[in-house]
Amino acid sequence: MAISMGTPPVTVTVDAAWGAVDPLLTEAAIRAPAQQALVNWCSDAAPRSFANADELAKAVKAEVTGKRENYFYLQAGENLNVETVIFRTVVPTDSIGWTEPKFFQELGHPANRHWLTESVTSRALAQCMNTALARGDATFMGMLKGGLRRRAEQEYLLANMVKGALWEAAEVANEFKVGIAVRGTGLSAHMGIESGDPTKAQEFKNKTSKNVDVVLCEELEAAQVGTVVHYDPRVEWNSRDAQVQSDLGKSPLFAAVATKSDWEKKKLTIPNRLGRLGPNFKRPTDKELEDAFFSRSKEYLEEDHEYRKGHYAPYTTLVGPYIRLKARPAANMVGDHDLFAFTDPEEYGQFMPDTNPRVAQAQRALQNKPTFQAQHGGIWYWQPGTGFNIGIKAKIMGAHGPEGSEPLVYIMPHKLVTAAYYVADADHLASVWSNPAWTKWLEKTHSGALL
Repeated sequence: MAISMGTPPVTVTVDAAWGAVDPLLTEAAIRAPAQQALVNWCSDAAPRSFANADELAKAVKAEVTGKRENYFYLQAGENLNVETVIFRTVVPTDSIGWTEPKFFQELGHPANRHWLTESVTSRALAQCMNTALARGDATFMGMLKGGLRRRAEQEYLLANMVKGALWEAAEVANEFKVGIAVRGTGLSAHMGIESGDPTKAQEFKNKTSKNVDVVLCEELEAAQVGTVVHYDPRVEWNSRDAQVQSDLGKSPLFAAVATKSDWEKKKLTIPNRLGRLGPNFKRPTDKELEDAFFSRSKEYLEEDHEYRKGHYAPYTTLVGPYIRLKARPAANMVGDHDLFAFTDPEEYGQFMPDTNPRVAQAQRALQNKPTFQAQHGGIWYWQPGTGFNIGIKAKIMGAHGPEGSEPLVYIMPHKLVTAAYYVADADHLASVWSNPAWTKWLEKTHSGALL
């Protein structure tokens, strides 16, 4: 048993540790997870030492609650989608984009009317706005702007959410009479989701790969951007040596996080890596690469033991830099669609409290949708208990506010789908068109940039 207590510390059995902790756990709901935590600690390479039973109980509570400070944790319905996601994913035989064309044609705020015909390019509309004819006719100018706005919003929505998941969410919104605000996933993850690959459960803290990871990890294929990866970006790392070290009981491969000298060594290899990736590869900035280098190193050190021998080991396997589920060993995990909140079905952007039973019902339905695969509750309902997690929530919320460039995908009943910002001062959602100054997100779309 890798747990010791007292002064001097004495190693105890798991039964003795549980006997000391059990009377101090006042919440019945955490007893089973606490027992599991103590059993998991048995496999730790380094012993865990505690001054007394109170300190041990405090650490166990932090283990089973602090790591998963999700609002729906320990409530009925959070992870009831596991069987569907892992075992029964159904790969669509045809595209929802072809079978439900009207739904996708109508994406976007209804205040922005479609241009007369889709055969006219956005560039042509933008050029027409600069003509004397358009400047002299307010109605004509309004039609041109409306057409570009509609296209910009549609482009943003489709780049942030898989078509099948968008349709599934619209069905749930209609069935349960709720609005659904979603944090979109990157376009690079869409192909994997549409192919039936499992999405990342909330327990897995590793990031979904981006272009920075392709540069920093030579084993990561550019075509696999959007998958969930696990690697150390240092020059000395490779997946084979990491596995050998783990088999010898030496996990992770490095004893400490990367240093500045590690980064200087890595920088020397980057030009050659970029050369092999080719001229069409979108190169990250130096700052993006440096920040990701240290972030991935820290992430690797914290999570490596968990994947190889710890909490996740019964469910996961590492194949090169990729994390795979043992139940789906041939498929990489990909980034998921994160729920933000549920809203009133009639009042645009007004949040629905968790006391309304439709919140849990709609979440459960989204968990069981094979393409949406919701993995946790809405971020708005999260009540973080530590300063660190409070900061994480504030950063996430801010990214979806007017100062950020990532509006939410907002699905309301009657198949109304728009892009919306979270307005912190008023604590509600507002259409991206509510304020003429909210233009940052437009740069992410072709038509928006022209507008």
